[in-house]
Amino acid sequence: MEGGAPQDASSEYRVHRAVYQKSQHAAIVHAHPPYAVAVSLVLDKIIPLDSEGEMFCPMIPVVQGRPGTGRLQQERRLMKPTF
Repeated sequence: MEGGAPQDASSEYRVHRAVYQKSQHAAIVHAHPPYAVAVSLVLDKIIPLDSEGEMFCPMIPVVQGRPGTGRLQQERRLMKPTF
């Protein structure tokens, strides 16, 4: 996870790299489901109501920042395990 990002990398590669470097996580799911995006506009965390969500990811933090700026990379809530 050293060096620059590949040309076809997500604009959020900095966030992904920071998560890998500062946590035990070995994979990242980066998605933009329309309903989750809508909820993220009014809440600062998302609490899944389904059994899988409750078991594997009981709280999803909503972070602020413009894509690709590095601000998201500094968001400490990304580094806290949610389970």
